[in-house]
Amino acid sequence: MSLNNGIDLTILTQADFETAYGLLPAEQTIVIRAYSDDTDDRLLAEIQPRFVVMFEPCVEFIRRIEVFVNPSKRMLTI
Repeated sequence: MSLNNGIDLTILTQADFETAYGLLPAEQTIVIRAYSDDTDDRLLAEIQPRFVVMFEPCVEFIRRIEVFVNPSKRMLTI
């Protein structure tokens, strides 16, 4: 059995598995999420986004972003 990219599943090595199914680096990951509550603070700290896109701006979430960016002295595009 083979995949579209020609990797034979019967002899799938760890390197082949990582190439075909491995995790994406954080720089290539897009997170889509609705505004929430205090979990937004933890999510911001965990993923440390470089960009934030808001379709319906929320004043409370904008404040959370400001608080997140200030201590870390990071540049963030909103």
